[in-house]
Amino acid sequence: MASDAENSYGWRKRFALVAETIDELAPARILDIGCGTGAGLTVPLAHAYPGIEFLGVDSDTLSIRQAQQSSCPPNLRFSDEQPVPERQFDLVIASEVLEHVENPPAFIAGLHGYVRPGGRLVITVPNGYGPFEFFSLIEVLLNLSGAQRILRVIKHHGRASATAAPADD
Repeated sequence: MASDAENSYGWRKRFALVAETIDELAPARILDIGCGTGAGLTVPLAHAYPGIEFLGVDSDTLSIRQAQQSSCPPNLRFSDEQPVPERQFDLVIASEVLEHVENPPAFIAGLHGYVRPGGRLVITVPNGYGPFEFFSLIEVLLNLSGAQRILRVIKHHGRASATAAPADD
């Protein structure tokens, strides 16, 4: 993962959930539907599991273009082609996507078509009441008020002062 620290999106927790499934299932091919730029889950997973083929798919062309332009491991590729022409993945991930689709039952039924027999489907959704949602709200409020920028300046100044060599008296 890019960072060991958790964030308001719960990336670390989702990574751990999917990694546990990967360790148990030992898949050869993984499809991540609704991956966005891949920075939150797909890219860290591909780095952690270099022997597994990953395909990240998203309907947002700009997100996919950004993902394709980033430095990705060789076992990962991105596409905005939907429906996905390839079939039969050992593991299909739809992380924080279900709440954005118009017809969730049809979406889930469609995902099953990508899962090979014996494979798995992992779906995660925000619960709306957890610490990640609370901290996300705080983060938004800090950004809107300008306080986040001020806190970053203070933090940066504090780090610079702490690492500066003491002056000789």
